[in-house]
Formats: sequence, C-alpha cells, structure tokens
Amino acid sequence: MEAIQDVNGDVGCIEPFEPWYTVQVVGAEKDGDVVKYEVTTRKLDESNKEVTVIRAYEDFEWLQHCLVTHNDVSGVIIPPMPPKVGVSASGAEAKSKKQLGSSSRTLIGDEFKKDCRSLEKYLQLVIKHNLLGKDETLGKFLTDTEVSKSLIVFSTCFIYIVYHGNVCL
Repeated sequence: MEAIQDVNGDVGCIEPFEPWYTVQVVGAEKDGDVVKYEVTTRKLDESNKEVTVIRAYEDFEWLQHCLVTHNDVSGVIIPPMPPKVGVSASGAEAKSKKQLGSSSRTLIGDEFKKDCRSLEKYLQLVIKHNLLGKDETLGKFLTDTEVSKSLIVFSTCFIYIVYHGNVCL
C-alpha cells in the first residue's frame, strides 16, 4: 500500500489497482471514410474470456465522454485521446505524390499501425486507472460485440452538434 497526503494534510493509503482487462488494438481497416479498429480484450478473472470487437474512432470518443460524465473526475487526470486519423481520397493522393513524386499515378495504401498503437496505449492507460478502470461503460466498450444504442445516439448527437452547433438532448 502507498501512503499519500491530501491537500488538507491528511494521510491515507491507496490500495494498488489491479486491472480487470488486458487489451490490444490488433489492426485497422478503412471502410469508406471511416477507420474501424479491431480491439481484442481478455478479462482477467476466472473465465479468462477473450473477445474481439470492432470500434470506430467515434466509439472511442463516446467512451471518453461516458468516462468523464459517469464518474466524479474533479482533480483526476484523464488519459488524453490520441488525435483522429484523417482519411480521404485527396489525402491519400497527396501522401502518394509526396512520397513517389508529383508525376506518379500510383496511390499508396493507408497504414494504421501508429494509430492502432496510440489507441491501444490510450485504452491501457484507462484500464489501469484506479477510477476509470472499474467503469461499467468501459467493460461494455471492450466486450460488447453488438453496437450499443447509446453509442449510436451519442455518435448521431455528436455529429449533429459538430455540424449544426446545437445541443442534442
């Protein structure tokens, strides 16, 4: 146990938190303008159950939103989200011309290894966090193979807010 002193000078002990999951972002695939990530999770209990789910970046944003709104996070350091990958035909063309020369007609395929590592590191920080690692929404995000209705509603509202500047209730 680790002894800590809070802002009032009181000394307390913090039990070390043992994560409930291990996680890997094992791959990504572009589906139109959306990159879908393959997340493999192993539950660290007697079942030792392993599940693979497919998540888009917006799903990670939904998770971050839920973690912040469902928990008392005042004074808590929240792991930051990695930046979103920009995927578009014009972006792929610009990247290809930069790497192969402006006269090239060949397009270079998208590679998402760096993005997979960034999202995996984000998830690892969350699952090891002594407050966020216990969140029920995190468990659903990591193990529920069906897309949650609340995730769809949040994504729709989030897109609506971004494009229209209104609050979606």
